[in-house]
Amino acid sequence: MSGEPTYVILNGQLVPREQAVVSVFDYGSLYGCGLFETVRAYRGRPFRLSAHLRRLRRSAEELGWSLAVEEETVSRWVEEVLTANRLTTGDARVRLTVTPGAGPPLADWSCGEGPPTWVVMAAPLPADFDERLARGWRALIYPRARGQQAATAGVKSLSYLENVLARQWARSRGADEALFINSVGRLTEGTVSNLFVVRDGRVVTPPLSEGLLPGVTRAEVLEIAPREGVAIEERPLTPPDLQTCEEAFLTNAVVGLVPLVQVEGRTLPVGEVTQKLRAAYREDVCGQLGNHHPPPTSIQDTGCRIQDTTALPPRYRMQDTG
Repeated sequence: MSGEPTYVILNGQLVPREQAVVSVFDYGSLYGCGLFETVRAYRGRPFRLSAHLRRLRRSAEELGWSLAVEEETVSRWVEEVLTANRLTTGDARVRLTVTPGAGPPLADWSCGEGPPTWVVMAAPLPADFDERLARGWRALIYPRARGQQAATAGVKSLSYLENVLARQWARSRGADEALFINSVGRLTEGTVSNLFVVRDGRVVTPPLSEGLLPGVTRAEVLEIAPREGVAIEERPLTPPDLQTCEEAFLTNAVVGLVPLVQVEGRTLPVGEVTQKLRAAYREDVCGQLGNHHPPPTSIQDTGCRIQDTTALPPRYRMQDTG
């Protein structure tokens, strides 16, 4: 199918997608027990992959199991899957998934019978992806609170059902994203994003103690803002803050910074602070991936002259995917 990977890395082996089969006894399948990371690759170059892998390793350690694979190895897998799927000239979404592996259905991964299961896949982003993001997202507050003290708070777990249900709820009501509140009624994050609001020219985002994912792009914004002369702080936010803020935006590794143009029916402008930080983030992308020239509005059309690596090794030429 168009837009889906042709090749997948499964436990270190590059295989056609039809052969990427995981045991029915895998703890990811049995209990949703596992972790994942999503990374954006710009012209075949994954952005901040090391930061994602550090978060993945920290999360695994918090859950009490080992990834058993070095960062250098995972980086090589990412490069292989991008090359095999001919994703070195456009932008792509890269997904890393790891579970404790297979074992008896006892809800105890210490009884596992083998090493962790690793899956790496990549798929192209639409050519107009950034152009559509520039128009902004609409968000609603999800009515069901979730606990900030949960063991999985701050962990990007395969147990993602709550996020999926919340996002479907928002989309069925004409929105793009749902925002969560915690058990004390404070805003935490979106289903796939971190939240930022702007008041009096100052950017505010909820602290991690409120029960949210330590987003890689969130951390990038916390670094970028002071460098750009924008005041930023971490402090609790409540739903009324969305009715009084001047601007708001969301972040994740694939979208970067996307403006919030409507929250709970209230229209918001794509303001000066949001535009400034979006531009600075794009500069960081190009700078860290090998281009130091200021990019225009859409990263897709930046002219970021990242090295073209389209030539496929012979082992990938057996089937021409066109």
